[in-house]
Amino acid sequence: MKKRYWLMGVVPMLAFSNCTELYGQTNCSQGTLDHLNANGMVSLTGTEVLGHAMVKGQLLAQGASFKTLAIHGTAELNDVNTSKDLTIKGFVVMKHTNVGNVHATANRIELHDTNVGDINMLKHDNEPQTVILSGHTKVSGNIYFEQGNGRVVKGSNVSIHGKIIGGNQVN
Repeated sequence: MKKRYWLMGVVPMLAFSNCTELYGQTNCSQGTLDHLNANGMVSLTGTEVLGHAMVKGQLLAQGASFKTLAIHGTAELNDVNTSKDLTIKGFVVMKHTNVGNVHATANRIELHDTNVGDINMLKHDNEPQTVILSGHTKVSGNIYFEQGNGRVVKGSNVSIHGKIIGGNQVN
């Protein structure tokens, strides 16, 4: 039987998961969540989110998987799988991660040994935007800078199968 977790009224979860919330920090370990909606600092280790996940704050995810993920804040994703889109308004570092498409409103994002479809850098305060690609990162689609002042820092083992639109490549 599934259990319903209401953690301080902001994190409703229908789950077989081991989640706790204490002083604005949510921690979930091995298990499955139907969905996630959390504010503050969120730490996920080996957690599978079957539906939509929304985090407003800081997300640290290790070995987690999502259908879709939206973050308003910062994120560090290690060994994460997102079957569809990742939307972030803030800084993100991805390592050993697989994601459908990335939609980022940020000055900078970093991907290391990551597989991604398209990267869409959405307009953000008219500062130059940077996408840093390192390790064996593979971009199977395009990298698009909505502002038109973007730069892609590409490591020697990185492959980009699409085009860079609205920006330039820097080696």
